[in-house]
This record gives sequence, C-alpha cells and structure tokens, in this order.
Amino acid sequence: MRSPSLALLFLVVSVVAGGATANGFTLADTECVWCTDLGGAYTPCPQAGEPYYGQDAQYTGAALSLQNNGDDTVSDLNTGLVWQQLLDTTYRTYEDASAYCQLLPLAGRSWRVPSMWELITIAPYGYASTIDTFFPNMNEALAGGSGAMWSSTVNNVLSYGSYNTYDVMKSTGESTFYDEREALVTMCVSGDSIPYENYTDNGDGTVSHAGTGLMWEKTTSTDSMNWGAALAYCEAQTTGGHTDWRLPNTRELQYVLDYDSSASPTFPGVFDGKSDNYWASSMAYTYTPYPPAMGDLASTNVRSVYTRTGYARMVPNANDTQKMYAMCVRTLGGNTSSPSTAAMNILLLD
Repeated sequence: MRSPSLALLFLVVSVVAGGATANGFTLADTECVWCTDLGGAYTPCPQAGEPYYGQDAQYTGAALSLQNNGDDTVSDLNTGLVWQQLLDTTYRTYEDASAYCQLLPLAGRSWRVPSMWELITIAPYGYASTIDTFFPNMNEALAGGSGAMWSSTVNNVLSYGSYNTYDVMKSTGESTFYDEREALVTMCVSGDSIPYENYTDNGDGTVSHAGTGLMWEKTTSTDSMNWGAALAYCEAQTTGGHTDWRLPNTRELQYVLDYDSSASPTFPGVFDGKSDNYWASSMAYTYTPYPPAMGDLASTNVRSVYTRTGYARMVPNANDTQKMYAMCVRTLGGNTSSPSTAAMNILLLD
C-alpha cells in the first residue's frame, strides 16, 4: 500500500505549475488534500452530487513555486517577491520591525515589511511541507509569544488612542490585527508590491481580477447557510453563463478583501456584498502527527473569513447548524479539478 509520503509526492507533482502571468501573478493553491463530512474524521472526498462536494481538496490550483537562492533568501516565482528565509524571532513593535527590515543587510537587496496581501500569498496553512522546507523556522517562530508576524497594512477597524493597529498573519494562516505597540516576529520582503486593485465589472454579474486570474460573482449569497449548503450553492451557480463556480479556498477569500478600506476590511467597491462571516472551502488541519490517515479523528474545523475585521479563522467543531454567507469564484480559463478522488484516498491510507 502506498505510504502517505509517497502519495503526497504524487499529489504535489501533479498540480498545475505556477508562475508569473502577463496580467499579474499566480495565487498558489493552499495544498489542502483532505476532505471532511463534519462527522469527526478525515473521509474520502465525495463525488459530484454528493453532500459536501466542492471542498478545497477537490480543486488543485497552481503549485507554490519557491526557489532557495542560497543566500538566505527565497524567491517566489509566482509573485516575483523575494523573502527573508529565516524569520527574525526577536519580538519587535511595528516601528522596530519596520526599521529592522529597512536596515537588513541581506543579499544586497532593499527590504520592507510585507503588506497583508503579500503575506497571504505564502500563508502557512499547515497542510503540507512546502512552506516548512523553504522557511524552516516559520512554524517555530509563530508558535511562541503572540504567534503572529507583522504586515505593513493598517487595519482601520480599531485604534488605541493615537496608536495604529496592523493586520498580522498567525500560524496555520489565521489572521487578525494587533496594536502597533505589541511585540511580534518579523519576516521581511523585497521587490515590487504585488497588485491588489484592477477589478473589472464585466456587466454580467461577474467581476474579474487581472492580478490573480480569478473571476468572482459580483453579488454574494442573499441568505446565510451552513457549510455543506454553501459548497452546493456555489457548485450550482451559472452566473455569466459559467458552470464551474466553486466556494473559494482560504487564500482566495483572504486575498479578495480590501484591507486598506477607510472603514474596515471589506469587499472592494465593485462588489455587492455585505460585511459578515463567509465560508471558505478549506478544511482546517488540526491533527498531529502529520499526515493523518483516513478515519483519524479530526476536530471538523473548517475555515471562514469575517469581512468586518479581515479576521480569517478556524471554525471549531463545525456543524450543520452554523450559518454564514457564500461568495463564489472560478478560475479564468476554467477550474482545475483534483487529479482524482482516488488520489485523495491514497493519500489518506497508511
């Protein structure tokens, strides 16, 4: 029987190769390869038409495309950004973190604190070892203290007197915001800022983003619904004449938010969507040791994003009574399904 490690290798090499595009950059897959039926265990991925079909694991996007430059830096070939390979584990205020990056004498490059959108492109969702391999101290650095690293993006939801709050990235890709006087770890970035704007209203109920190559429904769901219903809702949409809509994964849903909004993180103005809790298609990885086998108990955590704060979180012990809204997405040129349900099942067997 194929071991989990060999199956994982099979899956990783099977995904579509990433890279910079003429219109912007590639937003990489989350590398989530497990499915759940919210019954308390990792399960085989469902077939089309079955309950809970349309999960993150059933759609593979572009692979994370990272390059170790041999000088303590890592290039992301999807975005063109260059990252500090080892997170600075000294706990610093935002002001000190910004000064640290500006003065960083690494590889002859100019460094800065990354924006929230840039951190999202390499968020460590805890599913596979790609991030761990290229950034070997990331998990350890985010395990202690406040468990978060700074972004340069000011969060306008809350301020502490004259002090700013900044969006931050936590372990397993969760995000929130902290007062600038907090002490967090720092990961510096170098290169041109990646594009966030460039959303185009197509006039047919859809919105395209030239930066990521994603198309979104302009209007979010009218009603809140449970996670299984949200998956089915997006799978059934035909907006703009397209039949390959799906519930977005965590990285996609985090990235679409406008963190620079003067009021609070929200959808860009081109969208008709309410500020509330939205489901992502991604299962939250909570099992130790890694990787799990089919039938191993899970906390049935799935992911959501709260657009009023930009807070991406795990929904603990998700069940069919919890209701949130749905915002549907498709990949320009068509979505890429997973190699096969069988491949998912091989990965789960020990």
